[in-house]
Amino acid sequence: MPSGLHPDADHLHPTDDLPDHHSLAAQIRAIFETGFGQLLQDLFSRIDDELFKLADRADNSGLQTLYFDAMRQIRRDQAGMRSRCLREILEAEEHFWNPADTPSAQPEDSGNPGLTLLENDVLEIELAVTHAAQKANLLFQDTLGPFELRLAALKGLQGPPLPPHPFTPEALAHAFAASLTGQPVDIRVTLLILKLFDRHVLCQMGTTYRQMNQLLADHGVLPDASLVFKAKTSTMPEQHRPSSAAHVREDDSAEQLSDLLHLLDLWKRQAGNDASQTDGQHFDPGEVVGALSLLQQSASALASGEWRPGAPVPRLKQSLVEQLTGFCPDGELRRLGRFEEDVIDMVSMIFDFILEDRNLPDPVKALIARLQIPVVKVAIIERSFLAKKTHPLRALLNALAQAGVGLEPDDRKDRIVLKKIEEVVYRILTEFDEDTRIFAELLEDFSAFIEGERKGVKAMEERTRQAAISQERLTLAKRAAAVEITARIEKRPLPPALVSLLLNAWKDVLVIAHLRREKDSTDWDEALAIMDRLIDWADAHDAEPRRADAGTGEPEAIRAARERLENIAFDPGQLHAFFKDLELWHLSRGNLGPTPAPANATVEPCEIEDILIEGMEDAQPAAQSAPAINESFVEQARNLCAGDWVEFCDGPALPFRAKLLLKSRFTSRYVFVNRRGMKLREIGLHELASGLAANTIRLIAGANEPLLDRALNAVVDTLACSTEQSHASATS
Repeated sequence: MPSGLHPDADHLHPTDDLPDHHSLAAQIRAIFETGFGQLLQDLFSRIDDELFKLADRADNSGLQTLYFDAMRQIRRDQAGMRSRCLREILEAEEHFWNPADTPSAQPEDSGNPGLTLLENDVLEIELAVTHAAQKANLLFQDTLGPFELRLAALKGLQGPPLPPHPFTPEALAHAFAASLTGQPVDIRVTLLILKLFDRHVLCQMGTTYRQMNQLLADHGVLPDASLVFKAKTSTMPEQHRPSSAAHVREDDSAEQLSDLLHLLDLWKRQAGNDASQTDGQHFDPGEVVGALSLLQQSASALASGEWRPGAPVPRLKQSLVEQLTGFCPDGELRRLGRFEEDVIDMVSMIFDFILEDRNLPDPVKALIARLQIPVVKVAIIERSFLAKKTHPLRALLNALAQAGVGLEPDDRKDRIVLKKIEEVVYRILTEFDEDTRIFAELLEDFSAFIEGERKGVKAMEERTRQAAISQERLTLAKRAAAVEITARIEKRPLPPALVSLLLNAWKDVLVIAHLRREKDSTDWDEALAIMDRLIDWADAHDAEPRRADAGTGEPEAIRAARERLENIAFDPGQLHAFFKDLELWHLSRGNLGPTPAPANATVEPCEIEDILIEGMEDAQPAAQSAPAINESFVEQARNLCAGDWVEFCDGPALPFRAKLLLKSRFTSRYVFVNRRGMKLREIGLHELASGLAANTIRLIAGANEPLLDRALNAVVDTLACSTEQSHASATS
């Protein structure tokens, strides 16, 4: 079955119609030797610089010696390595054109088949080579596809299968890896060298591939191959498409990305920035990624605090085009490809949103803003990134932002988290080239750090929560005691001695009994009953003679009240004084008959409430003096949930952020804590609503929503709204 990537027979010119392949093959070889040879020469300078930097940063003498020895070894043998690499590629090229004249190499029989020959180091090298080749195939697929078709036509092949040509990324990567064989260097150095080869050679081959491809087209070898290739790849069944792009379909990411870019295209057209022209040469994706890597290196050298809110943000597209243009030969004009330009525009809009987001503290914004270039690179290398919520880089950016929501840069412990965020950003800028696996590693490390911190935070939050709940239970108990005492005082006039006892002593018995109510409800009922018997006793007209010398004649109500007060360790001196006053009053009442209590002895219920609550309502403004608050702000305060963040701007100090830890259903009190779980503020519903209305308390909306999701949604809303408005204006 045809693969769909290869031309049908009627698309190929007969061999007789094509120029002599020997002449064209020689010209192709010359282009390759010039381009690849120069990249290879530049590579060894970069290897030398990188090994020197690693040796300089090594944290022990053994590692430093390893890198210095490797640097000296590579310096000594770099000419031989270049020669061996080129020789293997050119021998394969000769065999490609003249297979009968060059004997194929026979593999050595080791006596052990398959993977048993491969040790761990060899497997790691093979994985690195395969990854580099796959990435280059994806970056240059628009050039390599037509080039393969033209080489096949030049050889006179009338259809598939096509033999692999010697200039494929796989062939180049394997040839270079083979040139390293026998070098007495550590596997870490070998993998580093392969990584640099991937970045500075394979990903820079776009110009060379394009020149070889254009040479064949200019000489009449399938001049429409590019159109044939694009048509074939766009209509072939999914299972026949290149595996390097198969992951784009995962989770419908391709459709979502297409919708995003289509919306961006409509917005550009209506804004007069139509970039749909297809004429002229484009920079290859590999060249774009390479130029972005150079810009990223410059960004990594910046101080972490260089960006400040309000300062102009450098426009990435302009810097990138200037960087790419500097690599072009004099007179050659090229432009960014449509996809690359759209990705840069989309990512720029996302980062514009991030920089304007009031949810993030300025230092966190400054750090995340420096990741714009790596994000663009990932969006070009892995096209599913923008539409795939589970991508490790998206998850990492969301985690960094979430960790920074409540940070106070002046707080010593918060600076530890800020330092960790800075460390992650620095590692991305200095270590990420095109291997996106680094983001999963960084995400795992950062998540472990945050989880370790969260354990202490959860413990502190639980302590704060329990303290707030205990305070709430105490408040409810005091209110319950106030209600019961007030009800009895309102029912009948009571003597000052008894009122004083209830207010200053028995209220403590009731409060403690109420706190124990969940465990023993009879304790509360008994305390109320004793209070009622005490009042009835004091109100009796026919009392028996008071207390005998031994105390055996003490009334039951007095005895029960005394025992309960002693059980709660009430002050003995005060206790004796209260009962002495009460006894004297009752004796005088028994001798003189019932007399009304003095007018000034009556205590109003509202005063009792104030005394028992002990100022718990001081924080709440009096209802009659409070200004009217719009009901929407009251509703907003009621709808606040545990975990929501707010910013307090109501004091002379700088604004600070706090998270709602607890909202009482009974007392309408709101307890706010900092990101470490320590209590910062406790206010009532009325005060919270007033602050929202006066803008002295600001809700941090969406603080718990992933940053990239919010940013993308905002960008989509902006594009869609602008498009709809333009359409409405055009039709009105």
